[in-house]
Amino acid sequence: MPEKIVIDPLTRIEGHLAIEASVDGGRIQEARVVGSLYRGFEEILKGREPQDAIPITQRICGVCPVSHAVTSAQCLDRALGVTPTENGRIIRNLIQGANYLQSHLVHFYQLSLLDYVRGPQAPPFVPRYANDYRMPEQTEKQLVGHYLQALQARIKTHEMAAIFAGKIPHVASIVPGGVTTPATVDKVTAFLWRLNEVQDFIDNVYVPDVMTVARVYRDHAELGAGPRNLLSFGVFDLDNEPDVTKRRRLFRMGRVKDGKLLPVDPAQITEETRFGWYEGDSALPPAKGETRPAPSKKEAYSWLKAPRYEGDAYEVGPLARVMVALLDGSQPELTAAVDAALKDVESGRTLPVPEHLRDASYAGAKRLGRGEGYQYAHDYPGHFVPQDYLPEARHYYEPTEQGVERKIKERLEKWRELRAQAAKEKPAAGDAPAGG
Repeated sequence: MPEKIVIDPLTRIEGHLAIEASVDGGRIQEARVVGSLYRGFEEILKGREPQDAIPITQRICGVCPVSHAVTSAQCLDRALGVTPTENGRIIRNLIQGANYLQSHLVHFYQLSLLDYVRGPQAPPFVPRYANDYRMPEQTEKQLVGHYLQALQARIKTHEMAAIFAGKIPHVASIVPGGVTTPATVDKVTAFLWRLNEVQDFIDNVYVPDVMTVARVYRDHAELGAGPRNLLSFGVFDLDNEPDVTKRRRLFRMGRVKDGKLLPVDPAQITEETRFGWYEGDSALPPAKGETRPAPSKKEAYSWLKAPRYEGDAYEVGPLARVMVALLDGSQPELTAAVDAALKDVESGRTLPVPEHLRDASYAGAKRLGRGEGYQYAHDYPGHFVPQDYLPEARHYYEPTEQGVERKIKERLEKWRELRAQAAKEKPAAGDAPAGG
């Protein structure tokens, strides 16, 4: 007898969603993804001024509004026959880059991490689902501490975006032809010092935490693999080619099917409504799509349309961007970083957290030496101290000599020199060079 499993609501996402699955003999026989909220942005935009699309479409998501703003602005650029200025293009990239940093931090710490660690026995950490918790106790406490630190890092990413966007979420400065915010020295400086602090958190906390979870749960790597088809429209324009599908981008446009890198033709994208609460049974391109609600439609179960490329489902997002870049071969430093990270995960080692970084808030922690010798980097000149953040040296990213990466490389080399000098002068456990 098939068992029906229902998760409703599915939490820690943007929107209203439920999952229904029929399971027989340990195999899923039927699955439904139920979007339980009618949004109707296509209908909201009808009859409005074209520029209204930029603020309205951002309301699709409060976590990633900038992508919707940039996409709407690109549509208006094309419709009005205008080309963004160079500064306009760059500032759009900076706003979107800051929003990407925020989105990655919230996805890992606030939306995903609690599937792998138990938080304190207090709201919002309880109630919780029974789960496969297997982190060592001290590592778990460290990760919960980083969960809270990530909130502060996210504040800085929001501030970075707001410097050029006016506010965040739902930015105000992106318009046809670029942005309304000038690139003044004070704005660039304010953006840069925050970026340096966020990069420090990513290098020394976020990436090591991701690697820790990946090592401990490496048997989860194949769970939820999806269709294995990947598609990316690319991101971060490097020129102002009028046809946005032909622009050079930091992450290029492409799709992956059967392990092969293929081009993207937007004309092959359709939105299927067979099981949606909409009139008809269409599979039309988005530009010709119809959004006529039919809440009593038989066999329908969702307000979501089903996007398809040549009739197939594709996954989009960070994994798609990275896989396209890896197969394209245009970013050798990315390939080297991914190869090093995967090798580290496959080795399966879970290394201990350095003593000076361990939780020192509980009774008896001081007697065990927890937190002893910890130095808060932002209390020191240049926001740097030669302190271990990893149990042993790990280099996943090596900057090249190209563009801004040259400055990042110089910064890392300076840190490594300071670490090496400190190791010669005072080779204590809390001060020895590692990571970086």
